Amino acid sequence: MYKLAFALPFLFALWLANPAYAVEVNGIIQIMDQNNKVIVKKNITFEEGDTIYDITKNNFDVTETNGMISGINGLVEKPTENIHWAAFIDGEFVEISPDDVGLYANDILTWALRDFDKQEIMK
Repeated sequence: MYKLAFALPFLFALWLANPAYAVEVNGIIQIMDQNNKVIVKKNITFEEGDTIYDITKNNFDVTETNGMISGINGLVEKPTENIHWAAFIDGEFVEISPDDVGLYANDILTWALRDFDKQEIMK
């Protein structure tokens, strides 16, 4: 009986860590240019908690420079004009690395090119 009581917490932890229990959910991802024109908008399916970085790479042709997203589907940032990509989830600016932010059911992920000189980044 003692062995069973000792093994149960371990078995329960293994059950929780099993990736077979990942939940697939739906959301929306859209790409906007620096004029706030929606270039692409599509419904997506992903595993709840997947990072916005991975979701973006799985759904679009992504170009990277120095580990940062610099282009999405051929639409590229313009560093000399201070126009860069900004990510938003449900309209809220993502202030940390896209590799550290998860997406959940019914979230709307927006990638928008933003002119850091002429407009507030968080809009």
